[in-house]
Amino acid sequence: MIPKKVALIATDWPTYEKYCPNFTGMMDGLEKLEIEHQLFSCRPQLRVSDVIEYEPDFIIYGLLDMVKHPEWREEIKKKLPNAKIVMWYGDLRDNITGQINADMSEIDMMFVSNNAQEEFYKRKWKVKECKFLPLGASIKNVEYDTF
Repeated sequence: MIPKKVALIATDWPTYEKYCPNFTGMMDGLEKLEIEHQLFSCRPQLRVSDVIEYEPDFIIYGLLDMVKHPEWREEIKKKLPNAKIVMWYGDLRDNITGQINADMSEIDMMFVSNNAQEEFYKRKWKVKECKFLPLGASIKNVEYDTF
């Protein structure tokens, strides 16, 4: 399946998040593949109606915020029943560093950047499928604000 429109639910707030290599890398890759995409910030609050109005056929959840708000996920799934939804999570969490429990069984796939965590998230978040996928990386020369 090659998506026509991708919604990346991540963040651009606070300001330093605009330079997150994983999120900028995803958007750079989608741009290079000429796939229409838009970032929807879930911080400080996701405007679910904006995601729904965009009518994506592929949705990427990129932050723990989406796990913590099942009501957002439920509304998205209800209003966009044909969209494929994945979670691409880059933080290393385990039984030692800690992670919340959740039921994300409604998503189609989860990707983790730590290749030994598939079973952990199948159990912890009840995802059906979980696979290793390295973090994204920008393919552009990025200029950072200096202070």
